[in-house]
Amino acid sequence: INEMKKIYAALAAILLLSYPVFSQCSSCTTTISSNDANTHVVTSGTTLCIGSNATVTGRIVVSGGTICNQGTIHNQNLIITGSGSTLNNYGTIISDSLLVFKTGAVLNNYGFITDSTISVSAGAFFNNNSGTVTCSVLTDSAATFVNNGNVTVNMDLGNAYNGTFTNNNYMKIGHDFLNGVGAT
Repeated sequence: INEMKKIYAALAAILLLSYPVFSQCSSCTTTISSNDANTHVVTSGTTLCIGSNATVTGRIVVSGGTICNQGTIHNQNLIITGSGSTLNNYGTIISDSLLVFKTGAVLNNYGFITDSTISVSAGAFFNNNSGTVTCSVLTDSAATFVNNGNVTVNMDLGNAYNGTFTNNNYMKIGHDFLNGVGAT
């Protein structure tokens, strides 16, 4: 029996060590730790942290600041715009429209994104998808999208007008992969 306890303890230690550990949110200016339906505008020099037990249902605009999501964002519109704007998603995003645009805007996904329409444009970066993205339409125009995770596009993926799409892992497109002028 003691030998079995040792084996179970060793297996538990292996499982704990092999479980993915994500960066914790830090330097939070504001932390949301429960349900929140307010509109949030995250400006330069500020960091909005969404805790693992929180759900944000209000509109979010990141304009120069940072969001660190470890909980759930479940809203209609999520906008990341302009230089210095960053969203690091370790949790879940469920949205009708996710827009990452203007030079320097960055979305890093390590969690789950379920969206109707995702648009990345005008010098923005969906820089690191190491998580799972499921959407109806994904468009990339004069921007960069790098997939190291799993992407399922139920309808069309539009890589247009000097957009760069790099796929390093699983990808499924339900209808068309549209590659426009100057796109790679």
